Amino acid sequence: MVLAKILGKSWAKIMDFEARLEAVNQSLDLLNIRKRGKGTGRLSIRGIFPPKPGDGDSPKHYEHATGKPATPVGLKIAKAIAQEMEALLVKDNFEWRPYLTGLTH
Repeated sequence: MVLAKILGKSWAKIMDFEARLEAVNQSLDLLNIRKRGKGTGRLSIRGIFPPKPGDGDSPKHYEHATGKPATPVGLKIAKAIAQEMEALLVKDNFEWRPYLTGLTH
């Protein structure tokens, strides 16, 4: 509350979101969520995935845009997507097709 009075409410909201984002990332094992852009921005999921179709044979670092805003609700949705992706990766059952066509959002 003191921080909000000193820096303004909008700065406190940014700090609160950053703390939430850090907590979510600590709960994920293989992936992490990143905020892209200024202001509210958008959320993306980063990690090592099997290659996308036509992108070779070995796993690579990818950043997958969720299309979700960097808000508490967007973070909950991005976390659910990341948890789903992690489960598929652990089971060695991950396929890019649903994520590339937008069927999962």
